Amino acid sequence: ICEWNKINMNNKKEQGKVYIEDIKTKKKVEGLLFIDMDKESVTVKFDHQEYREPFHEIGYFKTIRKLDQQLNKKGYQLICNATSLDVWPYRVGLAKYTLLARRIPTMETVNIFESASWNRYATEDKQMKFIINHPETSV
Repeated sequence: ICEWNKINMNNKKEQGKVYIEDIKTKKKVEGLLFIDMDKESVTVKFDHQEYREPFHEIGYFKTIRKLDQQLNKKGYQLICNATSLDVWPYRVGLAKYTLLARRIPTMETVNIFESASWNRYATEDKQMKFIINHPETSV
């Protein structure tokens, strides 16, 4: 992991409350999504379960998307700002290491490690298509 990331994580919120939804039953349970610097991964814990995805050099937003794909294979969906249809990460400078993203079309800044009442779950493909086709964005 890059040194910039380790230094700057001390001043940022590293975790957030999220929901994990059973794809078949639609039952939601509360979980905790966080950066595990010791294991160099993004981790989600819920119902005595823990799933982890290494972040390497792909950035936090993409790592959360990969973690969601891992959960999908187990029959779950990760409900958080990063998996919401209308959220996309910043694309400037060291954006892949940011915890922030923009909600479209309001351009509200949101933390990707948290959930909100307005979250609308989308797969990564659906999210990307929405963002690409939205007039206020350029990806």
